[in-house]
Amino acid sequence: MYESESETEAMKAYMNFLATYGRQYASMDETANRYRIFKDNYDNIMKHNALGDLVPFTREINQFSDMTNEEFEARF
Repeated sequence: MYESESETEAMKAYMNFLATYGRQYASMDETANRYRIFKDNYDNIMKHNALGDLVPFTREINQFSDMTNEEFEARF
């Protein structure tokens, strides 16, 4: 997959994430920052799932996909 295709797919997934989980951020800067975090998580999900039968489970986008690992751990 070309980088531009990957970026397009990630942006589509992010827009779907925003709609699905009703996310709205206080500013454009925060929206851009959350997209960067989401994109990192999205890329990790895609890489993991591309391993296929080498891993015993698949990952999915969920309500925590716009959080860093540190934010997630602090919350739980």
